[in-house]
Amino acid sequence: MKKRIFLFLIFIPFFTTNLFSKQNIVYLDLDMVLTQSNAGKKFINEFEQFKKKTFDDIKKIETDLKKDESDIRAKKNILEGSEYNKLVNEFKIKVKEFNINRSEKIKNLDKTKIKGTNNFLSKIVPLLEEYSKNNEVSLIIQKKNILIGKKELDITNLILKKINQTVKTIEIK
Repeated sequence: MKKRIFLFLIFIPFFTTNLFSKQNIVYLDLDMVLTQSNAGKKFINEFEQFKKKTFDDIKKIETDLKKDESDIRAKKNILEGSEYNKLVNEFKIKVKEFNINRSEKIKNLDKTKIKGTNNFLSKIVPLLEEYSKNNEVSLIIQKKNILIGKKELDITNLILKKINQTVKTIEIK
């Protein structure tokens, strides 16, 4: 009898679960927060205008280069060989500079978007920390990394309201 009680007491911890270590985990749709918040909408609009202006500038230079190319081709039979070759070489240099300039502008667009997004995240992290502390949340996960989750664990709308109240703009640098 004493053996049974002893064995029973030894195996009880293996068959019980630890009910005292409840972890509170929630998730947040950052993409929705960025696209639906007032500051996020302003950032997206400003970035799209900046992007459009950049591509318009590139397109204008490209059009000018095409015009220069057709002018050079029209002068092919009029100019001497050395003068024509000089124009062609100058044009090739312009095209090379244009390609370098275009790739730099595109990289600048990418950097601008990343900086703006990082700026936005740096402004909402304190709000998330405050929410986590006030509601005893252990972990906030981005929604795109979740396969299935309860709707009750989605804090996107709550955070979106707080962001609209506190974050007014996102700077594009």
